Amino acid sequence: MPGSSRATNARIGSGLLLALWFGVVAGVGEATLLAARKLVAGQFIQASADALWMVPLIHTLFFLIVGATLWAASRLAPGIVTDARRVCVLVTLAAFAWLLNYGRLHWGAALVLALGVGAVAARGWDRHATAALRWIRLTAAPLASLIPICILSITAWRAWRGPKDFLGPEGTRRPNILLLVLDTVRALDLSVYGYHRPTTPNLERLAARGTRFAHAIAPAPWTLPTHASMFTGRWPHELNADWRAPLNGQYPTVAEQLVESGYATAGFVANTGYCSRESGLARGFGHYEDYPISLSQAIWTTALGKLVFPDRWTERSLLRVTADDINRRMLQWLDGRDATQPFFAFLNYMDAHEPYQPPEPFKGRFSSPDSDRHLEPHRRSIPPNQWPPETVRAAQDAYDEAIAYLDSRVGQLIDQLEQRGLLDNTVVIVTADHGEEFGEHGVFNHGYSLYRRSLEVPLLIGWPGHAPAGTVVNTPVSLRELAATIIEIAGRDPSLPGRSLSRHWRDSSQAAIPDSIISAVRHDPGLPDDTPVAQGSMTSILLNGFRLVVRGKGGQQLYDFNRDPDERVDLSTSSEMAPILDSLWAALASLGAVSETAAHAP
Repeated sequence: MPGSSRATNARIGSGLLLALWFGVVAGVGEATLLAARKLVAGQFIQASADALWMVPLIHTLFFLIVGATLWAASRLAPGIVTDARRVCVLVTLAAFAWLLNYGRLHWGAALVLALGVGAVAARGWDRHATAALRWIRLTAAPLASLIPICILSITAWRAWRGPKDFLGPEGTRRPNILLLVLDTVRALDLSVYGYHRPTTPNLERLAARGTRFAHAIAPAPWTLPTHASMFTGRWPHELNADWRAPLNGQYPTVAEQLVESGYATAGFVANTGYCSRESGLARGFGHYEDYPISLSQAIWTTALGKLVFPDRWTERSLLRVTADDINRRMLQWLDGRDATQPFFAFLNYMDAHEPYQPPEPFKGRFSSPDSDRHLEPHRRSIPPNQWPPETVRAAQDAYDEAIAYLDSRVGQLIDQLEQRGLLDNTVVIVTADHGEEFGEHGVFNHGYSLYRRSLEVPLLIGWPGHAPAGTVVNTPVSLRELAATIIEIAGRDPSLPGRSLSRHWRDSSQAAIPDSIISAVRHDPGLPDDTPVAQGSMTSILLNGFRLVVRGKGGQQLYDFNRDPDERVDLSTSSEMAPILDSLWAALASLGAVSETAAHAP
């Protein structure tokens, strides 16, 4: 019996050793593929640097579970689960995980290929089992040590590369600057903009003590290019930031400029896909928090995790960073900084982004008791253009409830600043990176068109002693001008493109000069085929009360901005509008947004 016990323990040890070794190899291999895609191929992989240790760790744990399961199966069915078959299963899983990183390869084809690799490995094990096991025993510990080495290396790298905060000139009292970006919040659904539902009482409070811009236009209908434009003062067509390309270092950012002026800079983002460090938006921030370190995040980082949880509903439910999380992180940083140093803090909230999941007690505030049943097509990722009307209504109800939750957390943050005695010397800027569409033009979500619902967003500036309390600016403005505005607030000489929005309350002659307001969205093969941008890249310009939308393949639409807010009447075919069209095309050409030789659409 003692000999039998030793043999059993040896089999357990051998099985777990195989699982450990293949798990680490599978994880290190996938992490290497991710690093190669990022550093060699220059791809936008939408993962944090922590993937270098998260992926091997999750694979190791998963393979150990598989190894233990195989051992249990061998106890129930002796002789069936041999070492060769263990190797076949483990190699198949490792190869499958690697092949899933090739997006063009269907998972079914990847599985068939992986099974073939596993079968070959099993035959090889039968011939070289002793030598292979000896090699595995020798290399298991060094391989496993790569995980803690990666953790320590990434921690040290972050500490080394991050810009250092430092104090500015003594005797100055420059204002703190707080930039709050409400991801996916359109102005139309805010009570501070006249919406019939009381979605934003706290923003109304902010508007009463500051200035509200009635028509703020986002430079793009989705996250990355709008943020890039807000941070650099550049138009989207001047920047490289795109669906598959992060913002490069060609142009300086607001945070970089403020660090040079002695500001402490910090960013806290919930949209980890397009606002992470990888997006290029973190340049200049001394402190930046994006991807949380959690079990769900680690699982999702692996290709197998994405296969198990393939839909956006599951992804965003598991990995959601709430407004409460963002506020807590920001206040922790705020309380730990040097109180004598002015700060610039950028907060990106994502609570109003689909899948629209308002928490209690906001859930049900505007929706019917059976709204969850109506949202089933949404949750099952049925294309929005196939939703029944009750699903569209339920989705918008949930969207409004999410906005109400978000507004409450903005109010709580402002209250916390007041309790700390910081509010009187803090400029609070609240805006959104883009809006949302609920089928108004047959388009849902965002990023797919340049209709007004995707572009018109809130913009409120509370600047005690400067931005007049309760003022409403009716002149349309672009979020691109936030860069110049923030630079002026910080007391720096103009160093970024655009004009400061302060001209609307400081200099009436400057405010009267009409501005061209450009928005753009680039075509990408991965975008839905039934959306306007599927026809090609799009550009729009708003000038002198008219908005021209240039669609892909030469199409164009012209709308009266003031008289037709829902953009129902296309004026582009009217002969009376020809001079206006010519002037808008000329303005686009003068700004380099389109070629001067671009053919006007018929």
